[in-house]
Amino acid sequence: MKRVFALLPLCLLSGLAKAEDHIGSVSEPFYQGAIGILPQSSGKEALNYSVRVYPKELVDASTGRTSLSFNDGTVLQVGAGSKVKLDEFIFDPRSGTLSGALNFGAGVFRYASGTLAKHNNLKLNTPVASMSIRGTKLVIRVEEGGQTRVDVIDGAIGLIPCPAKNAAPSRVSVKEGQAVTVDLGCRVSVIGANENPQREPTLKTPDQSTAASSSPSPPGPPAVGPSDPPDPPGVGGGSGGDGGSSGGTDPPASGGGTKPGNGLKK
Repeated sequence: MKRVFALLPLCLLSGLAKAEDHIGSVSEPFYQGAIGILPQSSGKEALNYSVRVYPKELVDASTGRTSLSFNDGTVLQVGAGSKVKLDEFIFDPRSGTLSGALNFGAGVFRYASGTLAKHNNLKLNTPVASMSIRGTKLVIRVEEGGQTRVDVIDGAIGLIPCPAKNAAPSRVSVKEGQAVTVDLGCRVSVIGANENPQREPTLKTPDQSTAASSSPSPPGPPAVGPSDPPDPPGVGGGSGGDGGSSGGTDPPASGGGTKPGNGLKK
């Protein structure tokens, strides 16, 4: 019995340490179907609003989407059908230093750097590229095979193609308004600002993407006379929108309760 009581404080301390080690939380206000998987647990947890996320966690949005807010203010939107591993994210508020790595699988992601980090050493990795960032807002697209495209909406990035294959890799600078692609042969193409108008693509849920592509807009009312102005574009259309939702999707059952704070908050 003495041994049991001696171990209880250690267990409690372990739980407290885990709670303090979180690197961010879910900022998506309504549950959209994404789940989180921790390597030390075989269970899956629904990523409801305010649920904390941890290092090494896999965020799987294969059947939904989500948005994460990290401790330094960085925001990462994970589009429908996307996966990202939060390998490491270390922010020291005293020195303002951010380090670590996010590893992107197939999908579409929108990344916006936080304002609290003064020295950003975070790496953004895809199967064919590694990026360093400087005050950046960007959109990352990764194909199933690993081919990568990055659109720099704001700031700049330094990109190294296939760092694991190159003994002396060269860094490619990509500035605001430009885009860069990397194929499976590690070939890099930079698209100039004039060829790449700045815009942020919509991250849609699978249901909305299907509706947008398969449901044509009904025709507008017939013109009454030559003096009547034409109908504005999109009247009566059902185009799907931004991927947001006015109601929540029922989350799957949590597989083990590995993390605190899995309740939905509005």
